[in-house]
Amino acid sequence: MRKICIFALLALSAALLSACKDEPLPALEEQQQHDEQYINAMRQSNDMLELGQELQDPYRIDIMRQAYANVTGIKSALEPTHRYLRFLPKDDDEYYRLKAANLELFDFPLHYEIAQPGTYYHDPELPADAITWQYCVVPVGRELPEDIAHELLYEVFIPTASVDGSKSGLLDAIEDEAMRLTGHTELIPPADGAKAKRWNPSGTIKVWDDVRQQLEPLAGARVHARWLTHVETCLTDANGYFRTASFRFQVNYSIKWERADFDIRSGNWGQAWYNGPKQKTVWNLDITKGGLSWVYAQVLRWANKYWYDNTLGIKTPPQNTTWKRAVKIGVMDKDGRAFYSRTNRWTTFPEIKIYRYEEGKECRADRLLEIVCHELAHASHWDMDKEIYRKADRIVKESWAVGVGCFFADDEYHNQTISKWNYGANFTWIKNEGEGLYTPLVVDLRDGINQYGADLPIDRVSGYSLYQIEQALKGCTTLAQWRDRLKSMYSNPTSVYLDELFDNYINL
Repeated sequence: MRKICIFALLALSAALLSACKDEPLPALEEQQQHDEQYINAMRQSNDMLELGQELQDPYRIDIMRQAYANVTGIKSALEPTHRYLRFLPKDDDEYYRLKAANLELFDFPLHYEIAQPGTYYHDPELPADAITWQYCVVPVGRELPEDIAHELLYEVFIPTASVDGSKSGLLDAIEDEAMRLTGHTELIPPADGAKAKRWNPSGTIKVWDDVRQQLEPLAGARVHARWLTHVETCLTDANGYFRTASFRFQVNYSIKWERADFDIRSGNWGQAWYNGPKQKTVWNLDITKGGLSWVYAQVLRWANKYWYDNTLGIKTPPQNTTWKRAVKIGVMDKDGRAFYSRTNRWTTFPEIKIYRYEEGKECRADRLLEIVCHELAHASHWDMDKEIYRKADRIVKESWAVGVGCFFADDEYHNQTISKWNYGANFTWIKNEGEGLYTPLVVDLRDGINQYGADLPIDRVSGYSLYQIEQALKGCTTLAQWRDRLKSMYSNPTSVYLDELFDNYINL
C-alpha cells in the first residue's frame, strides 16, 4: 500500500556532502548547537605537540644499578628488563610490520617533557611526508624486525618484579634512590619512613553527543599511562572506564586514537593523539565539541561500531593480519568531502579521509556516523571481492555504501536517515546532485516504505536483510547482476517487484 509522506520533501542541495569523494546527500536538518553547559570541559589543542626539556630517566639501567649499590652497599648485577628503542620505517609496509609485532609505538620521545599538549607530533628534522620516528619500550628477548632502521637509545630496568629474591620494599627504596640521582627530588617520599604507595591509574572517558545532547561513554579508547619509559596501556570498557597496571609516581595520561584493525591520523600522516595531564590521580575526561579531539572520538566510536559491535549482520572491514594492513583513516581539519581510495591502501596516504566540516558547518555525530560507515562499507566491499570491486559500476558500489551508512545511523539514533533517503532522493536529485550514482536502492530493498509519487521511485520491495543484500552483491559488477542474484538466492514475497525496483535506477 502506498505510504503517505509525513513531512514535506527535504530540500535537495549539492551543498550537502557525500560520504564519498563524489557523493552528495539529500538535505539534513540544520545542525544543532551543542549544549554550552560543557563549554569549559577539557579541550585539546589541534596543534602539534611541543617538546620541553630532556629528562633524566631513573629507569636507565646504569642509574638503577647505581641506586641499587647506594641502597644495599653491594655492587649491582641488575640486568635490564626492557630496551628503549626508536625505529624509522621507510614506508607503510615497515610501519605496519612494527604494529604487527605488537609494539606500543609512540611518535614522540618518551624521555622529554611535554611542554604543550597537541593532537600529533612529527620530528621537525624529518620531511613532512615521511613517517616519523617510532619510539617503544620492549621487553628484553622480544623478537623484533631487525631489518627496519632502528636505534637502541638505552636499556632500562622497570622495578615491577623482585630482584634477586628481594621484596617490594627494597625495590621501592631503589626506585626512590634512582629518582634522587636523576633530580626528581619532588617525587621522593619524606624522610620520616613513609613511602610512595602504589596506585592504579584509572578514570572514565566520555564524549559529547550533539544529537542526544548528552555525554556518552567512549568505549574502546586506547589509554596510555606512563612515567618516562614505564608504560602501561588498556582499553576503555563499555562505560568508558579504564584501569591500568600500577605505578608509584605520577603518570602522563594520553589516548592513542587507534585499534588493532585501524588507526586514525591527524591529516595524511601523523598519528592522532589526545595528550592529557601529568598527575597522580584519576583522569576523568569529557571531550566536548569544538576541536579535532571530538572528531577523533566520533570516528573511533563509529569505526568501533562497524568492526567490533556490528549488529547488522554484515562483514567487517579489513582486519589487520599478517597479510592485511590496518585501515588508515585520515581526519582532515577543513571543509571537504570524504572518500575511499583502494589504491591508497598501498601508499603512505590514508585510504579513507573524513572531513570535519561540510559546507562550512561542523558535522554532527550522526552525520559522521553515516560518513564513516559509508566509507568503511567500501573498504569491506573491496575486501570481500577485490577484483570484482575494481570492475564494478560505481552505482553498484555507491548504492551499497549508501545503504550501510544509512542503516548504521538508523540503528544508533532511530532518526530520519531512512526517510531522508526515501523522500529526499528523488529522481531529479539522483540525476543531478547524486550524479546518477548515489541511490536509495539498499534502503528500498530492506524497508517497508513505498515512497512512490511525483519524481520518486516506485518501491514495492521490502524485507531483505543487509546480510542477504551483501551476499547477493558478491560477484556483481552491475545492478542487473545484483538483482538476478537476489532473485535466485532468496525467497521473498516481494521479489516479484525486483525488476520494477531495479529499473528505477538502471534506467536513470
